[in-house]
Amino acid sequence: MLTPKGIKYISNARDVNFPKNAGNDGLAMVYDHATGKFIPGSSGGGGGGSGDVSGPSSSADNAIVRFDGVTGKVVQGYTSNAPTIADDGELILASGSIRPLVDGLNSLKVQNASGSSNVLTIDTTNKRVGINTDPGDFALNVVGSTFDIVRFRRSNSNNAAIRFENGAGEFYFGVTKTDADFAVSTSTSLHSGSLLKVTRAGQVGINEQSPTALLHLGIGSVARAQLRFDVSSNPTSGNDGDVWYSSASSRLTFKRGSTDELFATGVQQTGGAATAAASYTSNEQTMLQAVYDAAREFGLLD
Repeated sequence: MLTPKGIKYISNARDVNFPKNAGNDGLAMVYDHATGKFIPGSSGGGGGGSGDVSGPSSSADNAIVRFDGVTGKVVQGYTSNAPTIADDGELILASGSIRPLVDGLNSLKVQNASGSSNVLTIDTTNKRVGINTDPGDFALNVVGSTFDIVRFRRSNSNNAAIRFENGAGEFYFGVTKTDADFAVSTSTSLHSGSLLKVTRAGQVGINEQSPTALLHLGIGSVARAQLRFDVSSNPTSGNDGDVWYSSASSRLTFKRGSTDELFATGVQQTGGAATAAASYTSNEQTMLQAVYDAAREFGLLD
């Protein structure tokens, strides 16, 4: 084939260097497989414009390009789980982790679209997380934009709880799967092991898993169903129904109208008049007095 002087015919060529004079300068031409044409290396050959970028024989579709070494001329592939960028711009991580170049108090951030505020901030030095705020001195710091509510949800067939623990033990606070009541427990079985139970009807059980009164005291293995009042001074202005242990009279006092009703072991005093009681033990006398006052309060003795 005849060609002009100084021009060579090249068949089956890919990348071609055209020398300039006798020096090292020249024009690099790169074969573009998409268009089937040669293009100048400076138009996309990469590698500092020399057009000699090389890479693996195949790659995952939409895989993020990464260089091998610091020359900017060699692209390396992935052994597995290549991260990709979808056509809509979504970053997809098949596996692995995200980490900062250097640990810091606010080294990782997820911001809103405008970049004006941090939605999620991670302190990788102290291992703390902030939602809608910086972590500060808290393991988890949450600030709500509308309602300051943190939601913990499980399916209806499971307990939903938060666990607090130290080296001495743990407590669980949550909603039971049995009846959707709130419970405080030392066991993952919130219902059967609950120490405090609050029903959705407002009934409270202490050591009682199924309270049937506004306050229901259960009998446990280490304590009886009892209430204890520490000795205190009389309230400045008591309300009807108040109960306290009076330091002045050394008696349990019940507020009823304008007169404080006192009852204690062996002696019951109503409105200042003392009455001898039957021979009962201390616990028996206290319980009988409580029953008597309750019956009178409901008009059963009038």
